[in-house]
Amino acid sequence: MRILILVYLITSSSAFGQSWGLGITGGPAWSRINASNITNEESRTGYHIGLYGNKHFSQKFSLQGNISYTALGTKYERLPLNNSGNRVKWEYELNYLILPVSLNYQPHQLITFGAGVYSGFLLAFNARRESRFASTLENPDRSNLRAQDFGYHFYLSLNYLNTSLGIKYIRAFSELPNSQLAERLISQARNSAIQVSVSYLVFQKGRKDKQ
Repeated sequence: MRILILVYLITSSSAFGQSWGLGITGGPAWSRINASNITNEESRTGYHIGLYGNKHFSQKFSLQGNISYTALGTKYERLPLNNSGNRVKWEYELNYLILPVSLNYQPHQLITFGAGVYSGFLLAFNARRESRFASTLENPDRSNLRAQDFGYHFYLSLNYLNTSLGIKYIRAFSELPNSQLAERLISQARNSAIQVSVSYLVFQKGRKDKQ
C-alpha cells in the first residue's frame, strides 16, 4: 500500500506545481540498534541505494519520496545467555526496503533542509558471532525480529546543478525484538543510522521560480 502511495506521489506530481523530477541516490551508512542491555556497541558500516522523486509546490518548499535498499545493523560484545564467562562478538546485518517521505525547505538553491517519516520492510537478516563456547541456541533469525520498521528522519544537503551531497539521520520509533530470545539479546532495540548520500537528478519537468 505504501509503495502505491509513493508511486502516486511521484507520477502524479506533474499535475501540481511547477517542477517535479526523478533521480538516483546512494552512499555509505553507519548504523546501530541502541539496545538497552548493550553497553559496548559499535557502528556497523553499510550502504543505501535507491530512487527519489520530488515535487516543488512553492518557491522554497517541496515534497520528496524515496525508495531505497538499505543495509543496517550493529556490532557488539556481550556474555552469552548461559553466562559461561566467555564474551561473544556479534555482528547483525539487517537489510531493508525503506520508503521515506519528507518535506523539504530550500532557503537558497545551494542548500536544502528536510524532515519526515519512513516505513521499512525487513528483507533479510544475518547474525554472525565469534566464539567457540556460545550455545547455538542463542542464534536469532529473521522470525525473531519485526518485519516492519517505522521512524523519522531529517537531513541537510548541498546542491550544485543536478547533483547534491547530503547527510541524513534516521531513528526508529518501533522496536526490533519480536520474540523472547530477541528481547533477551537486544532488549528494546531500535534502528538508527547516519547516511551520507550523493544524489543526481536524472529527469526534471518544469522549473521552479528563481529564488
